[in-house]
Amino acid sequence: MTTCKYVEELAAHFRNAFAAARKHSVEEQKRQRYYYNRKAGNTNHQTHEAVWLYCPVNKSKRNMKFATPWTGPFEIIEQVSGVNYRIRSFGSPRRTQLVHLNRLKRCKLTPA
Repeated sequence: MTTCKYVEELAAHFRNAFAAARKHSVEEQKRQRYYYNRKAGNTNHQTHEAVWLYCPVNKSKRNMKFATPWTGPFEIIEQVSGVNYRIRSFGSPRRTQLVHLNRLKRCKLTPA
């Protein structure tokens, strides 16, 4: 077997392995998306509604017992899909985030 023939066969083998790995990765992503979205709440949020965003990261280095994982309030700009929403902070209207429904909770704002 010549070197050129060996390199061609090896490249073909790598292409086949890469295609199979990509196919399995896409299938696994679909399966995981299905199981994650299956437990999503059926709460329908309206555009321009105030919501809290769940961020469990403790940035203040306080004890997690006293930390508040809900930040905000945020305003819903649009519903991108059935379970994803684009939101923006009332404080910085230019910066937007795309978040899943499971991380949102209605915010009851009282007039000042």
